[in-house]
Amino acid sequence: MENKFPGNENLQKALTKFKDDLRKLSKEEQKEAIEKYVKIIDNKIVEIERKEKMKSGQEEFFNFILERVKEGKKEDAKALMVESFEHQMNGTFNKEYALAFMPRMISLLKEEHIEEVNNIMKQFASNTKE
Repeated sequence: MENKFPGNENLQKALTKFKDDLRKLSKEEQKEAIEKYVKIIDNKIVEIERKEKMKSGQEEFFNFILERVKEGKKEDAKALMVESFEHQMNGTFNKEYALAFMPRMISLLKEEHIEEVNNIMKQFASNTKE
């Protein structure tokens, strides 16, 4: 059978199994199963779109910060940003981490940008989970 989803064999297997399972159901059960499956797919699409937006936001923040970092500190800032993004992706970016992150990042900034970046980070930290 032709793989309609190259690179994602698990998805292909799941769809094949779903089709096989549908054949065993009555018309009413098929309708319910399809509605349930569509909801699952819709939720996954929303999740993927949210992650893509987050990645885009991360990239904007990354570039924003790097423009404000002291000379010779860009590599340190990059490493710190990557660490914070990993915490976000792992779900471990919380207020405690944000409050520890902020002074580390501020120490890398040019003096004239500290207040601006600090205000943005405080705002972001206030929206994070405990």
